[in-house]
Amino acid sequence: MIENAPNEQEEQECPDACFQCNSPDYEPGYTVRLCKTCRKRFSRYPLKKNILLGAIGLGILFAFSLYRFQDHFKAAISYEKGITYADNRDFVSAENEFQSILKNYPQNDASKVHLLTAYFYNNKLGAADSIRNELEKNPSLRYKEDLTEEVATFKDLWDKTQAQNPDMVIAGEYLDINRLPEADSLLRKLVHANPTNWTASLLLSKCLRQEQKYTEALSICDRMLSYNHQLPAALAEKAILLKTAK
Repeated sequence: MIENAPNEQEEQECPDACFQCNSPDYEPGYTVRLCKTCRKRFSRYPLKKNILLGAIGLGILFAFSLYRFQDHFKAAISYEKGITYADNRDFVSAENEFQSILKNYPQNDASKVHLLTAYFYNNKLGAADSIRNELEKNPSLRYKEDLTEEVATFKDLWDKTQAQNPDMVIAGEYLDINRLPEADSLLRKLVHANPTNWTASLLLSKCLRQEQKYTEALSICDRMLSYNHQLPAALAEKAILLKTAK
């Protein structure tokens, strides 16, 4: 109960008085009747500087936390979308999602590993090699839960593709000098041994196209697109084939 507040009897005896001290000298024009002294006492409690600064600090912290929450939430949504795209073999879309995460969170290891896979399936081997080198410097990533299998899979794909580089050089030389049967034979062997060697598959399709073996060439493109529905080079090669075969 407020100190010195008038009791019910006093309010009835002095209805036109200050609510606090029962003084008849109250200030008119206010809903709550208070004399000048009581109104000043109630309305002018000064805020200490440290309380004011603390309140401002809390406000800034809250605003910053809200801002960061929005970033975290967007990153989480992008991560889930990236995983879904990768599962559906839409690796261009997956690449875009993981790249957007790493712009704000460059040390997000899971996104790096998933982006590594997306780069490989999009035939961006230079970009994949950059992350691969970083991965080699941080071997602990290989043992992180949910990343171990994907890292091992990428390493297997990468090693098989790199091991074919000497034969790839020879096949490219055959194509350059229009020795199509030799190029055809060598490229078929490379693709049979490693269907995810995108460069070998693309060269084989080009070779078959020059040999006017359009049906076989289209099957090579469709096989590449079965691994990555959005592989740009395969889509471009297929478009050329469809136009040429008419």
